Order: sequence, then structure tokens, then C-alpha cells
Amino acid sequence: MESARRFYCSCVFLCSMAGVVLAVAENEVRWHGGTQSVSTVMKALVVCSTLVTFFFLYQYYDAAVSLRRLSGVRVGSGVTLRSLRGAGLLSEFAWELLVLLPQPLPGLDLNLSTISSGLGKIVVYDVDSLLVLAMFCRFAYLPRYYGEVLSDLRSEAALAVSRMNSVIFDNTFVIKYVLANSLNCVVLLTALLIILFAYMLMVFERPVDAGTLGHYANCIWLIIITMTTVGYGDEFPVTSLGRVVAIMAALSAVIMLAITVNLVVSKLTLSRSETKVLDVSTPSFYAVTEVAHIRAS
Repeated sequence: MESARRFYCSCVFLCSMAGVVLAVAENEVRWHGGTQSVSTVMKALVVCSTLVTFFFLYQYYDAAVSLRRLSGVRVGSGVTLRSLRGAGLLSEFAWELLVLLPQPLPGLDLNLSTISSGLGKIVVYDVDSLLVLAMFCRFAYLPRYYGEVLSDLRSEAALAVSRMNSVIFDNTFVIKYVLANSLNCVVLLTALLIILFAYMLMVFERPVDAGTLGHYANCIWLIIITMTTVGYGDEFPVTSLGRVVAIMAALSAVIMLAITVNLVVSKLTLSRSETKVLDVSTPSFYAVTEVAHIRAS
């Protein structure tokens, strides 16, 4: 049953990411003048990937409820409100269903107008592009995928021990563990934030005809310069939503920089065994040893 839960967890993550990739591809095809039929077909594929993700998500929670029941928790069978509430999974299940809802839909062609204080005029966005950006919330599945598939962090044994010690072993716990112990994961997470923030910035800025941030390379440059606190000022967002993205990138950089410094310091700190080796190999050790021999003689 635990292997089935891991399989369904992997399918949920991969299918949800496939939907994100398809949605981004459809958004770019539509922006660069693709035909309406191609856009409609790609939107239909996004909806199909979401439906498949719903199916695997249902199977995942069915396996999770069954594992809770096998561990001695008195819960009903199947994925129902009663069984999810008894297993303590209702809020998590509701949140993950909510994450899957935003997506571009075939036949939905609406526009949203916002006032840009930097330009002093109205900027028009199509709703499909905003829905694509909302699909980035699906990366919330990443901590569970890491904890259950890429590692044994959220094994059933670990979950049982956490319940015995009244520890909530959720995605927040996994994130806390990864950020405190894995420098590689922190670097990859920073790169992922740069990619996502840059695309969000490009979507918000390119409806402006005179904007240079309508190109993804310029947006990558601006986000990196912002997150490294350099701030050359050669590129800057002019739309209100673009400036919100830049603020989000700057605030996230402060957090990631603090985490990175902490991890680098811990990596460079010598262990107790390494300190003993250095104590023996340093010249001061030999000087003290020679003095001791002289006094003994």
C-alpha cells in the first residue's frame, strides 16, 4: 500500500507539471500569433492533464486513508469527508483540489484591465495568461514529491513516529528539513524561483509596447540582479503587477540568502573528528609535545 501511495504521488506531481508546461506552451503560441484551433487543442490537453491529475490525486488519498486505517486509526474506507476528517487529511485534500482549479479553458477569451501607475495608462491582460501564472501554484506538490518519492523522508514509519510525538509531518515540515540541511536543494529552489519570477514578469510587462521586458532574457537578467541585491537599474518594470513581481523576488531573495549563508557556514564548520586531526597536525601540538618530553627527561 505504501508503494502504491508513492506511485500515485509521483503521478500527481508529473501530471500536474505536464499541465503547467502545456499551459505555458499554449500561452506562448497564442501570444506569437498561433491559430485559434491550435490554441483550443492545447487548452483541451491542459484540461485533460488536470482530469488525470484529479484521478491520481483521488487514488493517492485513498491509499493514504487505507494506510491510516492499517496503522490503527479508526477511519472509514474510501475518500469521503468523514474518512478524510478522521485521518486528518481533509484540509490538505481541499487545498490540493483548489490548487488544480486555475487553468486556461477552451472558449474562455476574456480581458482584464489594470491601471499602471508607472505608465499612467490602462494595461490590458488576457485572463488566460493570468490563469497560466496561477497554475504555478502546482509547484506546491514539490515538497511531498521530494519527501515521498525522491527520499524516504515521509515513509509510513516516519509518519507513525511523528504521530506518537505529536509532530505534524506535513509539507511545511519537509520544507523546513530541506532548507536547513540541503544546500543543493536550496540552489535548485533559487533557480526555480528565478525562472518562475522571470516568466511572471514577462507576462505582466509585454503588453506594454515600449517595454524591453517583453523578452524573457531581459526578465531573467532583472530578476537575478534584483535577487542578488545588485540593482543596476538598466531594466525596471513599469506596470503595477510587474513591480509586485519584482518586490516578491526581492523579499524571497532575502530569505534564500539567509538560508544559504547558514548552510554554507554549517558546511564549512569542522566536525569534532576533523578538529582533533587538525589539533594533532598543527605546529603548536608538536611544540607542546616536545616541551612535555623535555620536562619528563
